[in-house]
Order: sequence, then structure tokens, then C-alpha cells
Amino acid sequence: MKKIILAVIVTGLAVLLTAGCSATAATEPPAASTAVPETATPESDLPAPVGKLHWFGTSAILYHGSKNIYFDPVALEGDLPQADIILISHGHADHADLESLKKIIGPGTILIISPNVEGFYQADPHGVGVVPMIMKEGDTEKFDDITVEAVPAYDDQFHLRSTEGAGFVVSIDGGRIYFAGGTRVFPEMAEIVSDVTLYPWYRNADILAAADILQTKVLIPVHAGETGVKAFVDVYAKEITRLKIVGLVPGPYYP
Repeated sequence: MKKIILAVIVTGLAVLLTAGCSATAATEPPAASTAVPETATPESDLPAPVGKLHWFGTSAILYHGSKNIYFDPVALEGDLPQADIILISHGHADHADLESLKKIIGPGTILIISPNVEGFYQADPHGVGVVPMIMKEGDTEKFDDITVEAVPAYDDQFHLRSTEGAGFVVSIDGGRIYFAGGTRVFPEMAEIVSDVTLYPWYRNADILAAADILQTKVLIPVHAGETGVKAFVDVYAKEITRLKIVGLVPGPYYP
């Protein structure tokens, strides 16, 4: 069980433009906390994957279930389990980090990257330690009982579709996790079905629009600091009722 949850479960959405994936952020959320969060128990009505997620900050997430799956691992700290699968959505420095990869890659690790990340890998292929599998939007791969689907991820400014970034939908342990990657809302998002969505917090209007079409039960804002997430849920606590929002507490991972 992870140190999860501001434990504020709300029903509203919004987003501020962060500096991590944008060159000119109008309003920068507070930096992620590095304090070790207290253990918290998810509410019983939340989908099972929520209780197995840990947030390091930015968009770096660990799913610790039957397998250890890392999403966009950057600045990882703590007692880190070896990765079974790593997924990297795009090659921006706050999403692709060689030093973090070295901490979690083992001989059996499956590294999955979008075409956008090829340049990052090719800069030091031996330093990474494993040969990646490249998945572009529309691709699906199965690993025993785990299915990984690559889905679109793009906007009109910092994550152009032509650069071939990707989001990922992972089916594991009877649940579906949608990791949106570097994106804003797009029409095909309405077709993505998940139990939990990990969505980047860039702009209020964007995340509100995503909330209108996402087929998900829970939305977890990432790419912002702990204080920013709390401010977000405080403001939009009663705005929307069609899904729930859970704020994770960022910090090092300790089982």
C-alpha cells in the first residue's frame, strides 16, 4: 500500500500551465514535495489500481502490483523495486532520465518508448542497459497477463503529433490505467476506457474539457506539485460529479 492520497476525493477538474513540458509557463505550480508521505488507505469505493500507485513528482509514477511498472521515471528516490516494465511517453528531460533508468532497470526489464524517445535512447544506448521496444499510437503488446496499448498524446505547441509521442493504457490485475503522457485533450480521448487516468496538469480549460469526455472512474492530476494539487481540488471540489479526483502525495518511495 502506497503513501497515497491527499485523500481528498473530489469531483472537479482543472489545470495550470506547468513549466515542465512548456517553454513559457504562465503560472508555475509549487515544486513537488520531497517529504516522505504518510501511509494512507484509499476509500473503499475507488478502483483497485489507485491503492497501488505512487507519485514521485512531475509525471513519474510507480504501479506496484503483481508487477512493478514505472511511467516516465524521473528523479526517482527511495527504496526502488526493480522494474518489470518501464513506459516513457516522450523525450522531454522531465520525462526521460537516464540516471533514474539505471536505478530501476534489471536484466528482465521491458523498456517501452514512443518514437519520440528514440533520440534520448540513441544518445547513450549502452548506458540504458536494455534495448527498448518502440510503440507508436495504435500499437498493442501483450506480456503474459499484462496488455499495453499506445494511444495518441499531443497538443498544438509543445507536443506536436508529428513528433510521435504516446500515451499508454495498461491492463493489469483486472484494472486499466490510462497514462496520458504529454498531451492536452483531443477527440480520440473519448474512446479511451480506463479505471484510472493519470493526466498532466497544464491548463484549467484543458483538464475540464478532458473531464467531459474521459471514460474513466478516477482522474489523478500529475505534472504539478503537492500544494498545487491541493489548491486545485479545493477550488473544484464540487464542480463536476461524473468522476472522482484523487490527489497523490509526491515523494520518495518506501514500501
